[in-house]
Amino acid sequence: MASSEGSREIDAAKKRLAAAEARAAGDAKAVESATAAVQAAKAMEEMAQKNAQASTQEVQEAQKSLKDAEARWEVVAIDDDSDADASETVNKKRFCDNGDWGTYEGELNEGGLHHGTGKMKWDNGDVYDGQFKNGKYDGHGTYQCTDGDVYKGEWKNDVHHGQGTLKYANGDVYEGQWANDEREGQGTHRYVSGNEYEGLWKNDAWEGKGTYRHANGSVFEGEFKNGTTDGKGSIRYANGERFAGGYKEGERDGLGTYYWKDGAVEINMYTNGKEVGDGVRWSKDRQTAWLLQDGAKKRKISLKKAHEVATQMGIDGIPPAMEE
Repeated sequence: MASSEGSREIDAAKKRLAAAEARAAGDAKAVESATAAVQAAKAMEEMAQKNAQASTQEVQEAQKSLKDAEARWEVVAIDDDSDADASETVNKKRFCDNGDWGTYEGELNEGGLHHGTGKMKWDNGDVYDGQFKNGKYDGHGTYQCTDGDVYKGEWKNDVHHGQGTLKYANGDVYEGQWANDEREGQGTHRYVSGNEYEGLWKNDAWEGKGTYRHANGSVFEGEFKNGTTDGKGSIRYANGERFAGGYKEGERDGLGTYYWKDGAVEINMYTNGKEVGDGVRWSKDRQTAWLLQDGAKKRKISLKKAHEVATQMGIDGIPPAMEE
């Protein structure tokens, strides 16, 4: 009996020990979990503190920039010895445009922007004198660059737009229409070399019908594209000779007629500015004809044969005399 009771007590003790061990293991996990939570909370707190410090620094920097800007754009009275009313003030302020500093004097809108009539003088010597709209050149004004360029005319949203004249530092002069800071529409460009273009422009280049006068006296009238002769046109040379026909990218192209100063006339096909294939030349009185090969005389031919060749090339009959 005693032995049996002892065994039961031992078994009960073992169970109590196992239960205690189980509780201890659970408590260890709880402690570990709680410790991890505390560490995570501390990390979040540190991060929040850093973000708060960074935000504070950003705010301080923004406030400093604002104060600097307000100081630069402050409206002050002009101090001079004129007879003007001492209480009268003129809007004057310092400005910074893409890193370049200067002084503005003129009218402002309620927001403190240049608006109306005023003058901007950059420290580097550039000057704009004219009209403004909401802080931008808009209306009529003159801009003088220290490099020598001077533009006088219409502006819109800070660029040449409308009618205006640009005198380049090298002596060139353009007078005509502008769009978005480029020559566009009808205009004349007189080059310092003595050459002159008068006609239509697009994207700052000759485009459409125009006239180009060379300093040597030659004159081209016709079509232009991308800044060069392209399409139908004619040129009268200073020596009195004349060519009329097609052009492509600045070179004679397609059918063309050349009038010699002695009165003779010839027709040729052109490629890249050179005569190709058969052509015909007639004498001044149109009674004698020659067959041409790549622009060179090959042999005399009858007027009937000359007419056939001309017809095949797209000309019906004998070319008339050169117009005076």
